[in-house]
Amino acid sequence: MRSVFQKITFEDGTEWGVTVAESRGELISERRAAQDNLLPVFGLVGLIGVAGSLMLMSAIGGPLRKLRADVTHRWDKGDDLRPEDYPEEVSPLVDDLNQLLHRNREIVSGSRRQAADLAHALKTPTAILRNELTALSDNGADTQPADDALNRSMLSSSVPLQACVRQTPLNLHTLELILLIRLIGYPDCSRSRQSVKENL
Repeated sequence: MRSVFQKITFEDGTEWGVTVAESRGELISERRAAQDNLLPVFGLVGLIGVAGSLMLMSAIGGPLRKLRADVTHRWDKGDDLRPEDYPEEVSPLVDDLNQLLHRNREIVSGSRRQAADLAHALKTPTAILRNELTALSDNGADTQPADDALNRSMLSSSVPLQACVRQTPLNLHTLELILLIRLIGYPDCSRSRQSVKENL
């Protein structure tokens, strides 16, 4: 039971005490009914909110997805992105991406030119050493270790190799040639030849 008590004063000055009582079971049943009615409503409101958020994220991410696809496509074709094809909020990003694409293209182009220059610089001295190994092999010398070392040396820098080939006579014994190729990584060619003599 729950009850409420209140004093009431009439015009003639008399006071009455009024008490109202009610069973708690009815209150609990009404509260439970209200909860049962509100839970589906709150669930529906939550679903609507989630759906609205997903739709909003899809609408916001649409230009960014288009930008990502365009960047991949334009990188392959070498074209620039046009800022007017995108919303104003994305236009500054498009300008930055254009600058980044230009810079990356310059880096890739420079790397290709450098690789071509290195390959050209490595080709001539390697061919000289390869011909010398062929001549030694025709004379009956075992040049397989030297061939392997030459193949490995082609992966290293070509500048020390080219300098040493130009400064060193090519009438070397097979052992000298093997040691020279193995020591060709020295930037100082005189140090390479000195190490060859020390190992003989």
